[in-house]
Amino acid sequence: MKKTIYFLLFIFTSFLYAQELYKIDYKFTDNTGGIINSTLLTDNNEATFKVYDERDRGIVDHSNGDVSFVENDSLSKFFYSNKEKSYYRFPLRFEEIIYSDELKDKLKWKINPDSKKKIGKYNCTEAKLFLNGRYYTAWFTFDVPIKFGPLKLHGLPGLVVEASDEKGIFKAQLVTISKQKNRKEFNKYKNYFLKKKDIMNYSDFEKKIVEIEVNNKIRWIAEFKKMDLEDKAKGYDIDHSVNEDMSDQEIIDNLIEYPSNLKIELKKYRY
Repeated sequence: MKKTIYFLLFIFTSFLYAQELYKIDYKFTDNTGGIINSTLLTDNNEATFKVYDERDRGIVDHSNGDVSFVENDSLSKFFYSNKEKSYYRFPLRFEEIIYSDELKDKLKWKINPDSKKKIGKYNCTEAKLFLNGRYYTAWFTFDVPIKFGPLKLHGLPGLVVEASDEKGIFKAQLVTISKQKNRKEFNKYKNYFLKKKDIMNYSDFEKKIVEIEVNNKIRWIAEFKKMDLEDKAKGYDIDHSVNEDMSDQEIIDNLIEYPSNLKIELKKYRY
C-alpha cells in the first residue's frame, strides 16, 4: 500500500512540475577552469541550457603559469532538448557549429541506489553515464522530479544537483531553482535551432570536427617547420620541442563531446 501511495505521489508531483517552466541556475566549470553562470529552462517536456560565457576569444593566463585558450563568440554555447533529440550550438575556429543528436538510445544511466550524499539541502543519489566520448557522474535528487539536466544529462528520475565528467574537465553545480513565468528566453534558444535549415546530424558533426582539427594541426606543423627553416637560414641552432600528445589532448579537452576517432586521426600527423 505504501509503495502505491509513493508511486502515485511521484506521478502527481511530476505532473505538477510539467505544468510550469522552471529556471535552474548552475555554476558551470569549463575546460579552462573558468566558472561561468549557466541556466537550464525546462517544463519537463523540453529544455534549453545556456552557458553565459562573456569572455573574448583568446589566450587565458593562469596564476600558476599555465595558459589555455578560450573559444567563444557573442552567442557562445547553448542547447535545446526534447524527448527525442538534443541540439547544440558552439563556436570553433570562427565557425558556428550546430548539430542534432538522437538521445533515445544513448542515455543509459546506471543508478547506484547505495551511493548517497547530501548536497546543500538535497538528499542525492549517484548515477553514471557514458555519452559521446565522456564518462559522467551525476548526483540527483528524487525530491524534485525534473528529468532534464545541464548539457545533455537528461533522463534521470530527479533533478541533477551536481555533475562532472570523470576527468573533472566539465562540471555543473546547482545554485538555485525557481519558477519562470516568461518563456521569451526559452523560445529564443529553442527557435534558434528550429529556424535553421541545415543542421548536421551527429555523424556529420564527427566528420566535421575531425576535418577541422586535423587541418588545424597540419597548419601548425607547417608553421613550425617554416620557423625551423628560417632559423637555419639565419644560422641559428634552435631545436623546437613540441609535446604532440599533450597538444592533441588539449584539442579534445576543449570539446564537451568529441568523435571517438579524433585522437587517432590527429596522431597520423606528427611534427
